[in-house]
Amino acid sequence: MSPVLYETGGRVARITLNRPARLNAINGAMLDGLNAALQQAHDDAETDIILLAGSGTAFCSGDDLVELASNPPRREGLEVAIDRLQTITRLIMFGPKTVVCAVRGWAIGGGASWPLNADMAIWSETAGIRFPEGLHGLFPSGGATVLLERFCSPHRANEILMLGRPLKGPELVRAGLATDLVPAADFDDRVSACLHGLLALPGDTLARYKTARIASLRDPVECALQAETRQLTDAIDALIASGQFPDIKRA
Repeated sequence: MSPVLYETGGRVARITLNRPARLNAINGAMLDGLNAALQQAHDDAETDIILLAGSGTAFCSGDDLVELASNPPRREGLEVAIDRLQTITRLIMFGPKTVVCAVRGWAIGGGASWPLNADMAIWSETAGIRFPEGLHGLFPSGGATVLLERFCSPHRANEILMLGRPLKGPELVRAGLATDLVPAADFDDRVSACLHGLLALPGDTLARYKTARIASLRDPVECALQAETRQLTDAIDALIASGQFPDIKRA
């Protein structure tokens, strides 16, 4: 079963994270598939909008720590592997096509950054978000260290990132991450309505708007991505060296 599904139609590329048995946890195959799918959508002249969603009951449960703990990466390849994760944020934010995230269920860790990266995010009433990396001696990714405080106050962002505080339901709205929460029964219709509204605009208009909106964000986000890569590389390397890394599997 492919960890990432890709289909196109009506100017929309639909990309679906497809490891439902693992709550769409991120592994190497998913990273490769998602990078390839996003690049393909951006390169497709017939596509103006990218819809990113998860299959099953979760959007994405973050890095597959079981897989990571059972096969810890070597230091020399670690930074390259983490940069593959960070490149997903670059493709979502800096690519020319409008990206919409449909968040049903939990978005955790690396996967929690992607709704922050997107041009629009639609949140189900079942949705939640959490950055638990610090609790495991790890470090956030996906530009979360600079983007989260654009949605809520810097102090609230630090609380979410440093303490791993989960947000779910109305807390998402109060924190400024969601404009509203969509009842589960209406979620697919709301996503379709959002796409319909965007498709009413010419593709060139969508692209120009994104280019202008991202212009002031590109440098600080890229700086954050590079800093996160260094910090996460050092954190994982330290855990491996200490022999504590396998404990993450049981956390």
